[in-house]
Amino acid sequence: MALTLLRPQIGLIPLAFAAGQWWKAIGARKQVPRQAWSWLFSVALLFAPGFLFTPDWPVRWLSTPRPVFERALSGLIPRTLLCVVPYQTAAYWLILIAAGGLLLDVVALNENRLAPASETTCDVSRSDSRTPERPAR
Repeated sequence: MALTLLRPQIGLIPLAFAAGQWWKAIGARKQVPRQAWSWLFSVALLFAPGFLFTPDWPVRWLSTPRPVFERALSGLIPRTLLCVVPYQTAAYWLILIAAGGLLLDVVALNENRLAPASETTCDVSRSDSRTPERPAR
């Protein structure tokens, strides 16, 4: 989650995953997790002053995107694809998104295949060790 504090565009995938986990925790425990509150506080503390001094900074930031060129691309697939297909076409972006999705599926399949059964699921319904359990009536 620290990535979103440094570069918001890098943290979109981890933020989406964390939001899903927080949603599950809210459903199980009926309260917002402490990690979610601390992340929201940190984001507000870092980005709120920017809105106070220059409220239109997101518009200015998004209106001047950096150009795509080979030196800026660090991955093998985007660089190779840039040499084969021009990045201005929709085909470049569709192939890149499809390749990213395929790689994500391969990683997820390998993780589920290699991990023991007890580690593949996230159980948010476990009781917190700091709160005593109530006896059954």
